[in-house]
Amino acid sequence: MAEFNLKQDYLELIKTVSVEGGVSEDEVIEAAVAYFLKNYFMQFEMYQELEKINELYFNERIDPDEIKNQIEEDKNAVEAALAEAKRLGLL
Repeated sequence: MAEFNLKQDYLELIKTVSVEGGVSEDEVIEAAVAYFLKNYFMQFEMYQELEKINELYFNERIDPDEIKNQIEEDKNAVEAALAEAKRLGLL
């Protein structure tokens, strides 16, 4: 896995997601980085860069407002996943 300075809770969640989802930790990180870049480019209205990320990683064209809404939903889902993983004793 790439070296990132992440909170321990996030690292544990990545491991849990990768094991439960049957994907590699690198794939989980790759998806997280792609979403981060989309969020960053949206925040600074860098639409050309956003299009590149969509085409390279997601192979689709999405309305920028739809991406913004999805990122907010994803953030909430991560927080909920952390809470549930803690509740189940996985973290």
